[in-house]
Amino acid sequence: MLCRTRWLCIAAIGCLVAGKLKAATPSEQLLPGTTKGYASVGDIERFRVDWAKTQLGQLLADPIMQPFVEDFQQQQQSKWNQTHQKLGITWDDLAEVASGEAAIALVQPSATEAALVLIVDVTGRKEKTTKLLDKINADLTKQQQAKVSQIKVAESPVTSYAIPKTKQQRARSALFCVKQDRLIATDNLEVLRGVLGRFAGPADDSLSALPAFKSVIARCETAAGKQIPHVRWFVEPFGYVEATRVANPVTPRRRGTDMLKVLADVGFTAVKGVGGYLHLATEKFDMLHQTAVCAPPTNAGENRYKLAANMLDFPNGGDLKPQPWVPREIATYASFNLKPPKIFESLEPLVDAMYGETGGFFKDIIDSIEEDPNGAHINIRTDLVDLLGGRATIVSDNLLPITPQSERLLVGVETIDAKTLAANIEKLMKAEPDAKRREYKGHVIWEIVNADADTDVAAGRKRPASTKTKQDEDEEEENARQHMLPNSAVTVAHGQLLVASHYAFLTNMLDDLSHREQLVDSNEFQLVKTGLDYLSGGKACAQAFSRTDEEYRGPYELIRAGRLPEAETVLGKLLNNVLGEEGVVRTQRIDGRRLPEYDAVRRYFGPAGMTAVSEDDGWFLTGFMLSKEPPATVAEKPAKVK
Repeated sequence: MLCRTRWLCIAAIGCLVAGKLKAATPSEQLLPGTTKGYASVGDIERFRVDWAKTQLGQLLADPIMQPFVEDFQQQQQSKWNQTHQKLGITWDDLAEVASGEAAIALVQPSATEAALVLIVDVTGRKEKTTKLLDKINADLTKQQQAKVSQIKVAESPVTSYAIPKTKQQRARSALFCVKQDRLIATDNLEVLRGVLGRFAGPADDSLSALPAFKSVIARCETAAGKQIPHVRWFVEPFGYVEATRVANPVTPRRRGTDMLKVLADVGFTAVKGVGGYLHLATEKFDMLHQTAVCAPPTNAGENRYKLAANMLDFPNGGDLKPQPWVPREIATYASFNLKPPKIFESLEPLVDAMYGETGGFFKDIIDSIEEDPNGAHINIRTDLVDLLGGRATIVSDNLLPITPQSERLLVGVETIDAKTLAANIEKLMKAEPDAKRREYKGHVIWEIVNADADTDVAAGRKRPASTKTKQDEDEEEENARQHMLPNSAVTVAHGQLLVASHYAFLTNMLDDLSHREQLVDSNEFQLVKTGLDYLSGGKACAQAFSRTDEEYRGPYELIRAGRLPEAETVLGKLLNNVLGEEGVVRTQRIDGRRLPEYDAVRRYFGPAGMTAVSEDDGWFLTGFMLSKEPPATVAEKPAKVK
């Protein structure tokens, strides 16, 4: 899901970015250390030129995509205008005036304040900048009834607008200043005062001095070597979410558990920052991203973090290539190292916090499974968790024709005692009323069918009509949407505990495969593996492979049909939780009716890979996308990243 979201975001940037920028003094020296989210493009002209060389750039330039691209730009520019109406600046405005670095930041100067800041190098664009400021003045004073005044801040002339309250927005300010050929726009006076004050030189209270920012950027700079990134970005995860809440106080808070508070309370604030570099059309790669996660240990010894955050323990080493049972036709493959006992132990404080308990809730659940007279009499820790090994694998594909239930997932975890684990799984499943025992080629499979779901997930089709009332069917359909995996199938095979979202997908993994049918022997994987091995420096805690022309098929077709919010996938559920209202399927935000048929565009989606390495103070991830038909030199010797 993260890989898919990343490339979709890159595509959106390619649609929207226009204008001409060139290198200038880094904006992070001007921004405060209370910056929670930051993105900077140092040279948009270079970005535009190199973007056009990439597969996604060529896709968006294809005449067959133009009806959608034009419509999408209008949709997103309209949303940009709405989101940044407080400053009166649009994407087109920035394109006209920018001649150097352009940066945007979300700042939280206090617990009750959040500010937006734009810093744009306008060197040589004085006339266009003046016209832009005149346009902003007309918009804010005439259309938004703002009162304008001229003030001085840190000895610099500033135009200030006091914008009155409306039904849609609270009263707010907009401030504009040009200093040393930098156009600065913000909605917070004190933030502006700080930005202007930092023109005097490096300051201890700047974003550039923030330890997490310094760590992330230094790590990416080391990896990039002499390569200059097209985009730099940084996010302080917990601070960013909190700042967006402060910035949008009219948004109703969800009822129930506040997961941000839960995760903070159980130690995940150990992740201080995430950021990275994005490179386009490099010598060897279509796209290359380098991402650093800054999470310095809070404890010494084996348990590096506090409470539940200790589950973030992914050892480097071992063979992460696809196992012989993984078929060539899958869409995505990922494998990573883990410590099941530590994850199990870390779940206790997390589950207790989620249910508002100070302790004992998780233990009571585990004890009840073992002690219930009608239960399985299984000790989850000793009879299941302790029998698992240190490597997990996740594979996915799409069931055709595409429907909201099409994405199929399978998770495999190595076992150190397959026979005993299988016997214990059988005890557990026999006590489960919704579990059905099935056999396939000598393997015992337990299919757990959600009795409330009115969908045959294995086949992706509706079940025959029954005697249920319309109200019963509606309630069951809504209930089914609340489950990440409406049906699942479990077995122990290939030395793995295998859990799949669809019975038929699991049986695919149980078929005997010839070498030519295995993913590990496919040309696409071998091409990506060469890059993965080189970029990881011979060690990794995780690696992933994506056949993006298959991975993107599902989301593409659902967007085209206007049904992405209905998707019963991890991505679909996440988008609903973040963008929608609890218990309600949201309205799709992108109008995809003008998208061409998928088979007309899939030639633009080449294979992709990602590798992650655990380091002393966090993790470093490197990912890339290759052209559909990459040159031979890519396979022979990929670009080295230090």
